[in-house]
Amino acid sequence: TLIDTGSTVESSVLYGDSYIGSELEFNRKIIYRKKIVDPDSGACLDVVDDFLVSEITERFVYDFVTREIHSLAGLIVAAGMLPLYLLLRPLSGRHDYDYRYCWNDKTSGNTFLTRLYRPRAGNFTQRLFWKFSLDKFKGVLAALRGKILLAGSRPQEATPENLEFVRELPFYRPAVFCYSEMQGHERDEMRRIDEIYYARHRSLSLDLKIVFYTLILRLFRNPN
Repeated sequence: TLIDTGSTVESSVLYGDSYIGSELEFNRKIIYRKKIVDPDSGACLDVVDDFLVSEITERFVYDFVTREIHSLAGLIVAAGMLPLYLLLRPLSGRHDYDYRYCWNDKTSGNTFLTRLYRPRAGNFTQRLFWKFSLDKFKGVLAALRGKILLAGSRPQEATPENLEFVRELPFYRPAVFCYSEMQGHERDEMRRIDEIYYARHRSLSLDLKIVFYTLILRLFRNPN
């Protein structure tokens, strides 16, 4: 049996090499793989979402395959970016960034420093730098080192309001590429809706779509 980070299991019985997902709470329940039984009422719930409860072997295999495919996608992206980065970075001059601290996870209260690239108006090379997503190159390298996810949640600024929001999400792991950026949404309320959607529907196929669609769509967008 494996209980993921942030989950609490009290006065409960677990059978059959069960896996309990993160940020869950069980009290007085019987858990057998994908079934949750309430002994007080006799109710039995069949869980469909493998991210909540599943057989531990299935979960390990899924996580391993997901990590390997993420790593392969990261290598492909980094290899494609490297020649352009080496060409455009020396030509683009001094870069401007907005720095902010963001929440690292849902439970620990730890933060990390992020930076948002701001191309200078009228600087054609910096606009190209942004359109080719080269401002994300170092982030992709960090993802390959396991410091951050390649595709996942949009980093939320470290404010009490945002901490309350991420704690309500089924999943929050900051990433280089996120769903709201792929959608092109800029208003905070729409980005929050995007985060809720991603947290509830995340999958390997959606992660790959986020990465490669963002890279393509940025070519036809303009920096703010």
